[in-house]
Amino acid sequence: MIYLEEHRDVGDSVHKAEDLAKQHEEYASNAMADVQMARALREKGDELIAMQDLELSDSLLPKCDELSRMASALTSALDRRTQVLLLSRNMHEQISQVCYYCFYLVAFFQWFQKSENL
Repeated sequence: MIYLEEHRDVGDSVHKAEDLAKQHEEYASNAMADVQMARALREKGDELIAMQDLELSDSLLPKCDELSRMASALTSALDRRTQVLLLSRNMHEQISQVCYYCFYLVAFFQWFQKSENL
């Protein structure tokens, strides 16, 4: 989670946004392996709770609940970051397209004005 809090950059170009998305994809892949392990541990905790006495269950249940909450929070944060980077890339692509069209539109008008003056 600290990684996600420290890495909020969305890039200042299509290329930078794509690089950030690739880096995030690698991080998310590793983090999801941890999430899967946490969920498996939660299942094992649930099995122990079902088999053990009430005193031990009272101790394990809050820890299992916290583990599930943290795994869900990490998954949500990873999904949000993925969406933010996707939106950033799309926005930069659109800005690049607009700049491209504006450049040629200005060039056309300059050419048109010069041809009228002749």
